[in-house]
Amino acid sequence: MACQESPDISAQVDAYGSLLSLSISLTCDCPLDHGYDSKPECGDALGSVNHECQHEVLEGHEEAADEYLGCAVPALDAYVTCLEADPGCEPGWFDACNEVYVGAEAKCPQLSAGLTAELESCVQPPL
Repeated sequence: MACQESPDISAQVDAYGSLLSLSISLTCDCPLDHGYDSKPECGDALGSVNHECQHEVLEGHEEAADEYLGCAVPALDAYVTCLEADPGCEPGWFDACNEVYVGAEAKCPQLSAGLTAELESCVQPPL
């Protein structure tokens, strides 16, 4: 039986981390909608993504990560596109984008609960 090589997920992990960082920044474009007085306060509260941590967490779990990221990255990309279309912080704009993203991500093959928790810990402060 030949050993099967794990898929190279580095580009997907980078894309996921970059899109997640961008979604945090875009969410904070309307800080008052999220209970913050300013964009910096919002950004500090929602945190920043440690890309190296994401790579480390998913190392050794390439097959599961490849399946998840293959679905989650396009969902997150669509979420970012929705957030970028923000109509001047109109009421409900964030909720509409969020509902679509959550629904799309829920249809993705999921990582184990432990792996998900570790991946979420790569955002400081954690989500």
